[in-house]
Amino acid sequence: MWEGYFFLGICTNNQAEYQGLVEGLKAATEKGMNRLRVQGDSQLVIRQMKGEYAVKNEALRAPYREAKTLASSCDECHFEHVERSLNSIADRLANVAMDERRSHQEWLTLAGALGQAKSG
Repeated sequence: MWEGYFFLGICTNNQAEYQGLVEGLKAATEKGMNRLRVQGDSQLVIRQMKGEYAVKNEALRAPYREAKTLASSCDECHFEHVERSLNSIADRLANVAMDERRSHQEWLTLAGALGQAKSG
């Protein structure tokens, strides 16, 4: 349905996982999708989103709250852990982002330009 990437700079894997989750939830809700099945390969993030683990790391609290707010705006939002080997698309996009090192703003600008070119 949607895929995207951008370079986050220096951050932890868990911070990157949450940022990807937030961006994916934003994209889904902006497209009017109200019934979501979110699959991720981060056990920590998935279990925190399901309420099985507490969010103890201060750096993860803000993106966790944002993800919870976005998820709660949907009629249904289920979180499911998948093995990394089954999540090859996300892995490929993460590697592209690290290779290209495009910032979030550069990615949004590029996506907007591509959207205008397709519709124009």
